[in-house]
Amino acid sequence: LYLKWESAKPEVIKPTLYALVIGVADYNNRDLQLGLSAKDAENFSDTILTQKGSYYKDVVIKKLINKDATKDNILDGFKWIQKKTTANDVAMIFFAGHGLNGVRNNMDVYYMLPVGADLDKLFISCINNEQLIQTVSSIEGKVVVFIDACSSGSAMVKGAKSNINRLVNELSSTQNGAITFTSSTGDEYSIESASWNNGAFTKALLSGFSGNAKVAGKNKITVLSLGSYISEYVSDITQDKQHPTIVIPPNVPGFTIGVVK
Repeated sequence: LYLKWESAKPEVIKPTLYALVIGVADYNNRDLQLGLSAKDAENFSDTILTQKGSYYKDVVIKKLINKDATKDNILDGFKWIQKKTTANDVAMIFFAGHGLNGVRNNMDVYYMLPVGADLDKLFISCINNEQLIQTVSSIEGKVVVFIDACSSGSAMVKGAKSNINRLVNELSSTQNGAITFTSSTGDEYSIESASWNNGAFTKALLSGFSGNAKVAGKNKITVLSLGSYISEYVSDITQDKQHPTIVIPPNVPGFTIGVVK
């Protein structure tokens, strides 16, 4: 009598995706009004939710849109995503709204503007780069940050700029380890159009996640394939006026971020 023994295949543990999605168009300061950034955030949420049960075991989203995107709520959202994400999971932070640089204690500070942003009190009323960096560096799992920031608010603050390069470099440093996508380089404007019904960056992001950014011959979407697709797509639809970036830390290998069903 012979018994045939077959080893059981190891169970593949799927990650959970935790996403903090922030979109502000209806600022309390009417001069800061944007057209489509809140819709961009809503559409991004809907798109990544389709990954539930495929690549991800679950997709858990905390949305902060318009009036809910207060500074306190965003900081609470940072604590939430820190606490929830385990080493096996993926964390995404998406921000669509105004972003600009200020100066504090002779140092450049990048701000993401919540709904109640006060341009005369940026440090008190806004989310600064250190708050985002500290959050990212303390998350155990893989971290992907998407920043679709309009720079037009910088024209209203004397001496302000909208250059995001320093923030991206700090987020993507070896120590912090976030893969960071931005809607444009340096001080370029991030363009939105009613004909696209989204900002250019988010339009490309949605298209990429819907399957157009998959790796050739496979059904997976990686951070590299997504970055390459977004870069080409946005450059095309803006007639080369806007150039998204992706920065991957040196100690973080490219990884699958979604699949095409």
